[in-house]
Amino acid sequence: MMVAARAVVMALALLTCAAGATAAADEDAGKRQQIEQLIGLHDLTTSVSIGNYYLKQEALVAIRNLLTRLGKEEKLGSDWNLRNPQWQRAEQILLQPVMAKVADDFTNLDWLRPQWEDLDSREFSAEELDVLLTHFHSDVGRKQAKIVDHTYPRM
Repeated sequence: MMVAARAVVMALALLTCAAGATAAADEDAGKRQQIEQLIGLHDLTTSVSIGNYYLKQEALVAIRNLLTRLGKEEKLGSDWNLRNPQWQRAEQILLQPVMAKVADDFTNLDWLRPQWEDLDSREFSAEELDVLLTHFHSDVGRKQAKIVDHTYPRM
């Protein structure tokens, strides 16, 4: 009898743990879905464009410094400058793979999503995410999201 009672108690304990784990997993899945919805409300086109412009300018500075140094080393003379068609061609050839790397590593925002998901998961409860989603689906909330994303249209 004692063995049977212990088996029943053990089975109930396991069922309680399993039910708790299932509820926690369902809650986590629901929270992940809320976070996906929240992230989906944002349009980072302007921010990405500004970032691309900045990265292109930084790349051009480095490439132009390189071309200047190579011109001095190879004694290409004073004609070796920004107006020289060969310089311009070299600049474009060097810039192309850099900007391809920028597109792969920055523009697609694959690097941002995990950080954003982690931040939202850590900082907001499911109830707070519901409040944010409700707000950002309202007229005022949509305008606020546009302002935050730097995409608010000028009137």
